[in-house]
Amino acid sequence: MEFKIKIGKFVFALFVFFTATIFSQSWNTETGVIIIPPNTKVESFADRNGNHIVYEYNGGIKYARTSASGTVQASNIVIESEGSNSSLANIVSDGTNLFAVYKKNAEIKVAKSTDFGNNWNTNFSSRTIDNTTTTSMKTEIKGNDIHVVWSLYRGGYWPQDAYYIKFNIQNASWSNNKNLTENTDYGGENPTVAVSEGKVHTAYVDDMYGKPYTRDYIASNNSWEAQQLVPIYDYPLNTKVLYQKVFVQTFIQLLPLSFLHQNYPTGFI
Repeated sequence: MEFKIKIGKFVFALFVFFTATIFSQSWNTETGVIIIPPNTKVESFADRNGNHIVYEYNGGIKYARTSASGTVQASNIVIESEGSNSSLANIVSDGTNLFAVYKKNAEIKVAKSTDFGNNWNTNFSSRTIDNTTTTSMKTEIKGNDIHVVWSLYRGGYWPQDAYYIKFNIQNASWSNNKNLTENTDYGGENPTVAVSEGKVHTAYVDDMYGKPYTRDYIASNNSWEAQQLVPIYDYPLNTKVLYQKVFVQTFIQLLPLSFLHQNYPTGFI
């Protein structure tokens, strides 16, 4: 049995605030197919050079690429061999080079490609993490920095804690390592990260009740703000959030929620 990654070209879509629904006018015909094994986790990153895809299977990590129009240009390129205990793969680009960020044994690894993913330097950089029970990992790139968040079990047991670290691609250095939930009873899982001018924004859910939290880093004073509970009063009673995605959308923050509900009851068209 095989699964297929189908590549389509996005024509027009708009976010609907607060409902997390996307309205689209049209999508063009699927233009590319990459065949991958079943039970495969996939992450992707798009830039001017095309759509970059990493997928993990059976303890290994592979890379594929399509053009912006969806033509398959490369597939099944090995970054880490099957059975190498590699997982949680992410991929980002600075516009020239590609960086695959993933877990291998008890390390965060950064592999670098300078030729559009055809060859990979898997010894580019690595960072030891607390233990091997890492359960999730996400990345965001801005300028020369890759921002990485992950979660792992506290001392090997419940609950999980959410972590953050920054990796500089110019000098291959790591900094600002932070346990985001170190002073909480219920930790945090499934963290995500976004970056705006002078700030790093992280989000996660606690490992007991599924309540969503955010926590920001302020570069001007080199400090982390206290975590903030995300209000979920509009959700049904006893809702447990499994995952939340933090992103930067400045103009939305300037509009009162009452204004949005009154003027855009069904979303933005």
